[in-house]
Amino acid sequence: MGWQRTKAVWTVPQAFGESQYWTRRPTGEEWVVETILGINHGALGVVPWADPTSNDIKASASAFAKSLPKITPFFFDAQSALSRTNCVFGGIDVATWTNGWQTLVLAANTDYVNETFSWNEIGHTGAGLTVAFQSGSLETTSDGFTLGPVSSGALVLSGQQMVVIQAV
Repeated sequence: MGWQRTKAVWTVPQAFGESQYWTRRPTGEEWVVETILGINHGALGVVPWADPTSNDIKASASAFAKSLPKITPFFFDAQSALSRTNCVFGGIDVATWTNGWQTLVLAANTDYVNETFSWNEIGHTGAGLTVAFQSGSLETTSDGFTLGPVSSGALVLSGQQMVVIQAV
């Protein structure tokens, strides 16, 4: 519709529980997964619902907030291109933003088992990898990465993406 950068969408991850409807509060890692899912699906703001909440959620929210100076330039730079909106590989929800020669990979494992993601899925070699944020278990290799149960990560890749040439 052409209004992607003119409308602000907020995500409101659940930060409450222990009542008649929700039997428990989410863990800090679950809260981060909710937050990253919202961002991957277009949210430009995050407001948890509600406070007071657990110290685990507050610690996870603080850790994620500390990573924002490294990752928000990809979201708010007009030259940055959202390369892939919501893509799910196994239980991993992934979105990528390319800003010049760098690509931000924002990933959340929605499953309660380990899930592996290959750089080939986004047409990248995995070169120049830095981890800008990690919640839970994240292991990187030259082939991709593995997220532990309900884990998340923000990874920045530097360098050119792979060029795929198809025979005609």
